[in-house]
Amino acid sequence: MKNTAYTSIHKLLFTGFSILLLVLSSCEKETIPEEVTPTLPEVATIDPQNVLINQADCPGEVLNNGGAEITARGVVWGTVPLPTLDLPTRTNEVGGTGKFVSRITGLAPNTTYYFRAYATNSAGTAYGGVTSKTFVTRPFPAGITGLVTGIEGNRYQTVLIGSQIWMVENLKTTKYNDG
Repeated sequence: MKNTAYTSIHKLLFTGFSILLLVLSSCEKETIPEEVTPTLPEVATIDPQNVLINQADCPGEVLNNGGAEITARGVVWGTVPLPTLDLPTRTNEVGGTGKFVSRITGLAPNTTYYFRAYATNSAGTAYGGVTSKTFVTRPFPAGITGLVTGIEGNRYQTVLIGSQIWMVENLKTTKYNDG
Protein backbone atom coordinates (compact mmCIF):
# COMPACT_ATOMS: atom_id res chain seq x y z
CA MET A 1 0.00 0.00 0.00
CA LYS A 2 2.86 2.32 0.65
CA ASN A 3 3.91 2.01 -2.90
CA THR A 4 0.48 2.94 -4.26
CA ALA A 5 0.16 5.96 -1.96
CA TYR A 6 3.64 7.09 -2.87
CA THR A 7 2.86 6.72 -6.57
CA SER A 8 -0.45 8.62 -6.20
CA ILE A 9 1.25 11.52 -4.37
CA HIS A 10 3.99 11.52 -6.97
CA LYS A 11 1.42 11.66 -9.81
CA LEU A 12 -0.50 14.40 -8.04
CA LEU A 13 2.63 16.52 -7.52
CA PHE A 14 3.73 15.95 -11.10
CA THR A 15 0.28 16.95 -12.42
CA GLY A 16 0.16 20.05 -10.20
CA PHE A 17 3.65 21.11 -11.20
CA SER A 18 2.80 20.56 -14.88
CA ILE A 19 -0.34 22.70 -14.58
CA LEU A 20 1.61 25.46 -12.80
CA LEU A 21 4.29 25.36 -15.48
CA LEU A 22 1.66 25.48 -18.22
CA VAL A 23 -0.08 28.49 -16.61
CA LEU A 24 3.16 30.39 -16.09
CA SER A 25 4.46 29.71 -19.57
CA SER A 26 1.24 30.85 -21.19
CA CYS A 27 1.36 34.27 -19.48
CA GLU A 28 2.63 37.03 -21.71
CA LYS A 29 5.53 39.08 -20.57
CA GLU A 30 4.91 42.78 -20.40
CA THR A 31 7.25 44.33 -22.92
CA ILE A 32 8.63 47.72 -22.11
CA PRO A 33 9.40 49.68 -25.26
CA GLU A 34 12.99 50.69 -25.61
CA GLU A 35 13.59 54.41 -25.46
CA VAL A 36 14.84 55.69 -28.78
CA THR A 37 17.55 58.32 -28.60
CA PRO A 38 16.90 60.97 -31.27
CA THR A 39 19.60 61.84 -33.78
CA LEU A 40 20.16 65.00 -35.80
CA PRO A 41 17.71 65.56 -38.66
CA GLU A 42 18.78 64.92 -42.24
CA VAL A 43 18.58 68.08 -44.35
CA ALA A 44 19.24 68.96 -48.01
CA THR A 45 19.98 72.42 -49.43
CA ILE A 46 18.53 72.92 -52.91
CA ASP A 47 19.77 75.34 -55.60
CA PRO A 48 18.38 78.90 -55.32
CA GLN A 49 15.61 80.16 -57.57
CA ASN A 50 14.29 83.54 -58.70
CA VAL A 51 17.43 85.50 -57.80
CA LEU A 52 16.74 89.22 -58.26
CA ILE A 53 18.44 92.48 -57.30
CA ASN A 54 17.49 92.28 -53.62
CA GLN A 55 15.89 88.87 -52.99
CA ALA A 56 16.12 85.16 -53.74
CA ASP A 57 14.07 82.02 -53.12
CA CYS A 58 16.17 79.44 -51.27
CA PRO A 59 14.67 75.94 -51.04
CA GLY A 60 15.54 73.12 -48.68
CA GLU A 61 14.17 69.77 -47.60
CA VAL A 62 14.03 67.97 -44.27
CA LEU A 63 14.52 64.35 -45.37
CA ASN A 64 14.34 62.72 -41.92
CA ASN A 65 13.38 64.10 -38.50
CA GLY A 66 15.94 61.96 -36.63
CA GLY A 67 13.24 60.37 -34.48
CA ALA A 68 12.12 63.62 -32.84
CA GLU A 69 9.80 66.53 -33.64
CA ILE A 70 11.28 69.25 -35.87
CA THR A 71 11.09 72.46 -33.84
CA ALA A 72 12.61 74.81 -36.43
CA ARG A 73 13.56 74.69 -40.10
CA GLY A 74 14.53 77.22 -42.73
CA VAL A 75 17.63 78.71 -44.31
CA VAL A 76 20.49 80.75 -42.90
CA TRP A 77 22.54 83.04 -45.15
CA GLY A 78 25.43 85.44 -45.16
CA THR A 79 28.32 86.78 -47.20
CA VAL A 80 30.80 84.22 -45.81
CA PRO A 81 30.81 80.45 -46.52
CA LEU A 82 29.04 77.99 -44.19
CA PRO A 83 26.66 80.33 -42.39
CA THR A 84 25.21 79.04 -39.08
CA LEU A 85 22.35 79.95 -36.78
CA ASP A 86 24.75 82.23 -34.94
CA LEU A 87 23.87 84.77 -37.65
CA PRO A 88 20.66 86.79 -37.39
CA THR A 89 20.03 86.30 -41.13
CA ARG A 90 17.77 83.25 -41.10
CA THR A 91 14.22 82.19 -41.77
CA ASN A 92 11.97 79.90 -39.76
CA GLU A 93 9.46 78.00 -41.87
CA VAL A 94 6.42 76.14 -40.53
CA GLY A 95 6.31 72.36 -40.72
CA GLY A 96 8.25 69.19 -40.05
CA THR A 97 9.71 67.02 -42.77
CA GLY A 98 9.39 67.75 -46.48
CA LYS A 99 10.32 70.52 -48.90
CA PHE A 100 10.08 74.25 -48.19
CA VAL A 101 11.11 77.51 -49.87
CA SER A 102 12.37 80.51 -47.91
CA ARG A 103 12.27 83.89 -49.60
CA ILE A 104 15.13 86.01 -48.35
CA THR A 105 14.87 89.74 -48.90
CA GLY A 106 16.80 92.92 -48.17
CA LEU A 107 19.86 91.70 -50.07
CA ALA A 108 22.44 94.02 -51.59
CA PRO A 109 22.66 94.12 -55.40
CA ASN A 110 25.54 92.40 -57.20
CA THR A 111 26.66 90.55 -54.04
CA THR A 112 27.63 86.91 -53.49
CA TYR A 113 25.60 85.17 -50.77
CA TYR A 114 26.04 81.74 -49.19
CA PHE A 115 23.10 79.84 -47.74
CA ARG A 116 22.26 76.49 -46.14
CA ALA A 117 19.03 74.81 -45.16
CA TYR A 118 18.79 73.79 -41.51
CA ALA A 119 16.49 71.80 -39.22
CA THR A 120 16.44 71.54 -35.43
CA ASN A 121 15.09 68.79 -33.17
CA SER A 122 15.82 67.79 -29.55
CA ALA A 123 19.19 66.31 -30.61
CA GLY A 124 20.38 69.62 -32.10
CA THR A 125 20.64 71.45 -35.43
CA ALA A 126 21.73 69.93 -38.73
CA TYR A 127 22.59 71.76 -41.94
CA GLY A 128 22.04 70.69 -45.53
CA GLY A 129 25.31 69.48 -47.03
CA VAL A 130 28.91 69.98 -46.05
CA THR A 131 29.17 73.12 -48.19
CA SER A 132 26.85 76.04 -48.67
CA LYS A 133 25.10 76.95 -51.91
CA THR A 134 25.87 80.33 -53.43
CA PHE A 135 24.13 82.89 -55.58
CA VAL A 136 24.92 86.38 -56.78
CA THR A 137 22.16 88.96 -56.68
CA ARG A 138 21.67 90.82 -59.91
CA PRO A 139 23.25 94.22 -60.36
CA PHE A 140 21.12 97.30 -60.84
CA PRO A 141 20.26 97.90 -64.50
CA ALA A 142 22.27 100.63 -66.21
CA GLY A 143 21.37 104.03 -64.80
CA ILE A 144 19.58 102.69 -61.71
CA THR A 145 21.24 103.88 -58.52
CA GLY A 146 19.24 102.34 -55.69
CA LEU A 147 15.96 101.21 -54.18
CA VAL A 148 13.42 102.83 -51.88
CA THR A 149 10.56 101.15 -50.04
CA GLY A 150 7.09 102.68 -49.77
CA ILE A 151 4.86 102.57 -46.69
CA GLU A 152 3.08 99.45 -48.01
CA GLY A 153 6.34 97.59 -48.56
CA ASN A 154 6.55 98.12 -52.33
CA ARG A 155 10.11 98.61 -53.55
CA TYR A 156 10.96 101.15 -56.24
CA GLN A 157 14.13 101.66 -58.27
CA THR A 158 15.75 105.09 -58.26
CA VAL A 159 17.90 106.95 -60.74
CA LEU A 160 20.24 109.92 -60.34
CA ILE A 161 19.40 112.80 -62.68
CA GLY A 162 21.73 115.74 -62.21
CA SER A 163 22.02 116.11 -58.44
CA GLN A 164 18.56 114.71 -57.63
CA ILE A 165 17.41 111.14 -57.05
CA TRP A 166 14.15 110.26 -58.79
CA MET A 167 11.94 107.19 -58.64
CA VAL A 168 11.85 105.28 -61.92
CA GLU A 169 8.16 104.43 -61.60
CA ASN A 170 4.99 105.78 -60.00
CA LEU A 171 3.83 104.77 -56.52
CA LYS A 172 1.59 101.71 -56.32
CA THR A 173 -0.19 102.80 -53.16
CA THR A 174 -3.69 102.09 -51.93
CA LYS A 175 -3.37 104.02 -48.64
CA TYR A 176 -4.28 107.68 -48.78
CA ASN A 177 -4.28 110.38 -46.07
CA ASP A 178 -7.88 111.36 -46.87
CA GLY A 179 -9.23 107.78 -46.48
